[in-house]
Amino acid sequence: MTIHPAQALSTTTAKAIEGSAPEVINIDLAANKQGFTVNGVFYSEASNNIKGNEVKEFSGDLSPANFIVKNFYYNSLDNTLNYADKDGDGIDISKPFLLSFTSKQWYDGNGKLITDTSNTMGCGSSYPMPLTLEITTQVKTYSKYGIPRESDYVPIVKRYKIAPKSELCAAKPNSAIIYPNNKWDGIDISNDGVYVWNSPNYAQRNNKTGGGYSVDYLPDLGGFKPSNLSTGKTFPTTGFRYAKFQLLMTGSQTDYKYMILSNHSKDIVDIDKNGFITLYKKPSGKVTARAILKRDEKVTHDYSFEITALWIVPQGDFVGSWQQAQNRCNGIQNVVTRKELTNSPLINLQVGAGSKPDDSFLSNSYTRSIDGTVLSEWGWADENSYPNSGWRINIDYWSSDSHIDGQTQFIVHSHDGFIGWRRIESSNITVACRG
Repeated sequence: MTIHPAQALSTTTAKAIEGSAPEVINIDLAANKQGFTVNGVFYSEASNNIKGNEVKEFSGDLSPANFIVKNFYYNSLDNTLNYADKDGDGIDISKPFLLSFTSKQWYDGNGKLITDTSNTMGCGSSYPMPLTLEITTQVKTYSKYGIPRESDYVPIVKRYKIAPKSELCAAKPNSAIIYPNNKWDGIDISNDGVYVWNSPNYAQRNNKTGGGYSVDYLPDLGGFKPSNLSTGKTFPTTGFRYAKFQLLMTGSQTDYKYMILSNHSKDIVDIDKNGFITLYKKPSGKVTARAILKRDEKVTHDYSFEITALWIVPQGDFVGSWQQAQNRCNGIQNVVTRKELTNSPLINLQVGAGSKPDDSFLSNSYTRSIDGTVLSEWGWADENSYPNSGWRINIDYWSSDSHIDGQTQFIVHSHDGFIGWRRIESSNITVACRG
């Protein structure tokens, strides 16, 4: 085959004019223009209201889904600042850039992808903080002349660190952690007194059957408010050995360090790395604990409480008659009353003249409240919710309150604060003594 010189020249020239592809440059500058809108305000590093390398705090009532990311448009790119071509070819002003759809991903403080973005960031979220919002757009550019005329896609990625405002959310008894489906009770009096747990239909206390919770209880979190309490008293005002509750914080519990500030030794009261406070002996005076935000140790939250009401000692595996229970507690004066165990409306019930015997078995329960009654404060109490405490599962507790007939004694259930009565010779009942 013969190749003419003109053909050879044409082939060589064609190869020579195939130069470098155009480039998208100053990626960081472009990325800083990517942002999000929350509560009607657009945030981006280019807008100078957020920085990629600093944590920005927002209301804990917001969820990641509330941070709206819209598509990044080519008019956010600059034909001069974001374009380069080694061969000197100018940008195609009719089609300078092509962008993909903008995507977003959320990651927790440990780098784990968050798939459900509907949960609020604040109290109860349990996300390790800060969260990272990653915004990504793929972009390519075009030159007016030259071969090739288009670049490869280049990712424009911007990451923002976001966290809720640090907050002490609640003082949460351990029973709500072990029995999340039994945080507070209600009684359906239209259905033979059936017990209904955690139902908003029974949030209000019934004058006859009790149940529900006070304004100081946070049903969603399963704990008590840490401040602005109607009683002026913080949880707990009662206690027992191995009573345990958690200082519930925004974000993850491990975002904080914890310590006891008051002058109480660890054999009396202690706090662990997850914010659980455990009582071993009755502390004298006020106990103060502190939570310190690890990422900014200038942020601290103090919580104080004082056992001003009853300190109680459940008697573990003991079971016996009413007389044996008195002996176990070294006298009737050391057996607790109904009013000290529960705030059920039946705390004043008497069986005898003018009262029907069946009244004592009317379904009834405590109302969750900070009121100096042990079970109303601590909730479902047994050996699972409070290990090593001496509380037992599915057993009645003697109270020191006697019926007027002298042959029966009031008892209380430790899981729901129910008040009933038993014959004094009954032998399968336990007791909790005054500490």
